[in-house]
Amino acid sequence: MLLISQDYKYFFTTDDSVINVFNLNSGEIVFKLSHTDSLCSELCTKEASIVSICLNPFNKYQLLSFHENSTICLWDYEDGLLMQTFDCGQLNIIKILNVNSSIYALGHLKNSNQSGPSFYRLLLDTSVLKSNKTIEHQLIVSNLSLNLDKLQISVDKNENYIAYIEGRKKIVISHFKNSVYTLKYKSKIELTCLALHPNEDCIATGTTSGKIILWYNYLKGEMRNCADYTPEPSECVLHWHSLPVLCVYFSTEGSILLSGGHECVLVKWLFKSGQKDFKPRLGSPITDILASMDNSVYITKHLDNTIHLMGANMKVVQTISTFLCPHFQTMNKEMLKNSNFSLYPTGLTYFNRLNCLVTNGKPGHLQFYSTNSDKLLFNLDIVNENYISPENLNRPNVHTEIECLAFSSDSAWLATVERRDDSVTTPETRLKFWFHDSTNNKFNLNTLVRHPHSYDRVNKIKFKPNGNILLSCGQDGCFKSWTLNKSSQSAKSNWVYSTSNGYRDTNPNNVEFLTLNNSDYLAVSFNYIVTLWRFESDNSFSYVDDLIHCHLGENVKWMQKLSHSNLIVVHEQNLNIWNLEESSSTESLLDKNELTLNSSCVLSEPVDDVLYVNLIGDSQVVIISRKLDNLDNSKAKIKISLIEKNKNIFEIKNIHEFVLNTNGFLNFVMIPNTEKNLSDLECMNIFYADNFGVVKKLRKNNWSKNSHLDELFWDNRKKMTKNQVESNLARILAQKNSDMINTGLSDNLLGDQKNEYFETSLKKIENTPAFLMPQIGDFCLNLLKSMLIKQNEN
Repeated sequence: MLLISQDYKYFFTTDDSVINVFNLNSGEIVFKLSHTDSLCSELCTKEASIVSICLNPFNKYQLLSFHENSTICLWDYEDGLLMQTFDCGQLNIIKILNVNSSIYALGHLKNSNQSGPSFYRLLLDTSVLKSNKTIEHQLIVSNLSLNLDKLQISVDKNENYIAYIEGRKKIVISHFKNSVYTLKYKSKIELTCLALHPNEDCIATGTTSGKIILWYNYLKGEMRNCADYTPEPSECVLHWHSLPVLCVYFSTEGSILLSGGHECVLVKWLFKSGQKDFKPRLGSPITDILASMDNSVYITKHLDNTIHLMGANMKVVQTISTFLCPHFQTMNKEMLKNSNFSLYPTGLTYFNRLNCLVTNGKPGHLQFYSTNSDKLLFNLDIVNENYISPENLNRPNVHTEIECLAFSSDSAWLATVERRDDSVTTPETRLKFWFHDSTNNKFNLNTLVRHPHSYDRVNKIKFKPNGNILLSCGQDGCFKSWTLNKSSQSAKSNWVYSTSNGYRDTNPNNVEFLTLNNSDYLAVSFNYIVTLWRFESDNSFSYVDDLIHCHLGENVKWMQKLSHSNLIVVHEQNLNIWNLEESSSTESLLDKNELTLNSSCVLSEPVDDVLYVNLIGDSQVVIISRKLDNLDNSKAKIKISLIEKNKNIFEIKNIHEFVLNTNGFLNFVMIPNTEKNLSDLECMNIFYADNFGVVKKLRKNNWSKNSHLDELFWDNRKKMTKNQVESNLARILAQKNSDMINTGLSDNLLGDQKNEYFETSLKKIENTPAFLMPQIGDFCLNLLKSMLIKQNEN
């Protein structure tokens, strides 16, 4: 959702439970506002998703956010302050419409038996906003037959009627004074979006064929006894789009109509003449359009979460990119019900040189996303193909997709696997090696390998730690090694094929490197069997043993080494920990003549669907699993477990459980906190990405050992990130506060050293809006004097 302030200084977007406040001139983010709904249990907090936002009609410097848990928050967006919260009582809000000084809500009452939502007016005024009362509502139109998938509804400027889309082809007009009396008109083409003209009785609707239908004289249905009564309204068609129109928008005075769709083109129509202007090549389909009241700024939001700011001449002034959603087609419910559906086939990977996340971005690109600044650093073009809109959404174009990626241990090399398979022509698979040049921070293509595993798909690639060797597993039944070859005749090095091995005509799907008794080994999983291989001096592999401890149908999903002699193998419903070293003997376990290894399964536990496994230090492994709670896979219980090894004894601890709204596969990643020098779970931040292109940071709550280390992350009131340089005074105070906490002096201050004036003044500065604060000179001198600490006379 997009919203612009009345003074054109800020604009607002929502990401699930967060409101992003942007500076309109610079495009920089100023605040990130979030309201956390604290539940009864201290170990469980839930952020209520934002349904809609609107400006306070009685104060242009305030913002109202409406949440799915019937909570309304009043924000001072210039200072990033949460001023008040209200309750809607029994009303569950679906959508908010702000017309003049009235706020209308589309929703339904709790425990209501109505089949459709109803339309209400929220009884808001200045007296209600100054109190903590429950906001009342007035019923306008009941039981609307609205298409909830499209959710297209609008109110006319005079607040006399509403227009909405019913089903696929019907447009419905319901009057406020007589809600029983409705007008219904049927279109020949399926409708996709709707907008009302601000000054005339005209409705603009987008269609799946690309046509924009303008409806006139639709209110004449009230005059059935009049001589000029016509049973059907007048229609006018504007046609440029070849694909479905996703959004239409009228300017404030109604002289301009803006439209956008899957062509990635913004079309500007002159309403009276029908003349049009274009802004092409915007990168991805347009889902939302907004314009300032003077038409000096146009804002477009796209399907990949990109935002473009354009001037009146349709020239892009600013481009705002955060975490990108790589899927450019409209997702249907069947796709989201698939628990294994993911928009990010490469998963989430941490790149330590830039301290960022790397995953699929635009089609054929990798995105490098900074979690600290919530910005897209850059897109790396892997396949060198332009995105082309399809002729028909039912027959989308097949683009080359990136399916695997891996970084070397020193992050100097990046390996990618791309594949294109349209089920008609021969599949194309390419393995590429990229060298990261730290001087100019660019990736340069070093080696290109076509069809590394014949014409079959590559399941997994992984670099050997502290070595220039890459292992790839393919559906051709082989795992192959690729080594870095330094030519004597040239200073340039490249990657070459080394060896290939297989096992019982099965397909390898995972790989893990091990070190046993100063020898390098390789664990490769084939379906439900884990095999062990030894590195030879010529970089070849010799078969050693296989590990079998599960049913035939439980394929291996994850493998992770633990310490130097243990291997964790995660199957679909079982977790096994293998000991690959005999503790009763100090000699080598490996008979070099027969190449046999004594191995034993020391622990076997049932597990749910495991989503992520990560090693922390040398003796801890974090496992994140899920359990689907209902039949439609809309909710999942996420469980975080920790495996620790203490004196050859393994212990599995369940450290956190919570429920998430899921829409397919959830990708997790753990990123170390660079500000902390810890080597355990406390120094790790857990992020996950859903299939709506939103990346979130997992709230730890109380499962970390030292809660004061995470107080910056788990603020239950709001989280605020201001885009300003920290002052020297703030650094001194922060360092002093940190030293006092670490030394335990914060609670042992002498009575004459307690600065009550400073504490109360600081709270006033933090909590008082800027336009209500007195002049800084009124308390500046006294505040500075109060900060001085009296020294001992000695």
